[in-house]
Amino acid sequence: MIQTIKYGDHESQIGDLYIPSRNSLGIVCLFHGGFWKMPYDRFQFDAVAKELTEMGYCVWNIEYRKIGESGRVWTDTFTDAIASIQALSSCKDAYSNINIDNIFVVGHSAGGHLALWLSLQEIAIKCTRFVGLAPILDLRKAFYENIGGDSVFQLLDGTPEEYPDRYKKASPIEMLPSSEKQVIFHGVEDEDVFVNWSRDYVSIAKSLGSDIEYIEIEKCKHMEFVDPNSEAFRKFTDWLNEALPNK
Repeated sequence: MIQTIKYGDHESQIGDLYIPSRNSLGIVCLFHGGFWKMPYDRFQFDAVAKELTEMGYCVWNIEYRKIGESGRVWTDTFTDAIASIQALSSCKDAYSNINIDNIFVVGHSAGGHLALWLSLQEIAIKCTRFVGLAPILDLRKAFYENIGGDSVFQLLDGTPEEYPDRYKKASPIEMLPSSEKQVIFHGVEDEDVFVNWSRDYVSIAKSLGSDIEYIEIEKCKHMEFVDPNSEAFRKFTDWLNEALPNK
């Protein structure tokens, strides 16, 4: 069963809740990539969401306000990330076979940025793990390297020199350490978000005492994480099944 649910008044404050036919193992929350820009949307994750549902997980495939949407201010993407996760509390009341005890917040690329950013926020709901699949974790570096064109400039509506506080509040690497459990998957052959960036993040996170796990995948490119037939997705689901509490 798939239910499309609003978690706010804006048309992009919406998500698709995939509910398995049996009691769920847990909830996998998905944040799609696309450098935070329109026209990229949650439908990138449709095939992955269906596969995870068949495995017994409930899936919350999330949309959020993106660069290019009318009236958007820079904080909207971030407040949507928080609101979308907190909306799960009401979903539990509406659907009895949802397991809200095991929540995995997962994002790919720009969505991976949001997933790891959430691990550094106060959220009124307990999450088991925060997972980045080829995530963008250093917005200052991404700005200077022109990753995604001018997407970081547009995300924060300015440069690091103009708005240093925005970069400190929005860039996970500048907010470490995290008190939550973080996990990063990255492909060695990633052509869009460089694997060295994740290696650097993990090194800094560990040096500061963060609880972080890093899985590097050989012969893996950037978009393989959204392909349920890929080796990258298989490695992620193997990890996911093992990460279930009390397994």
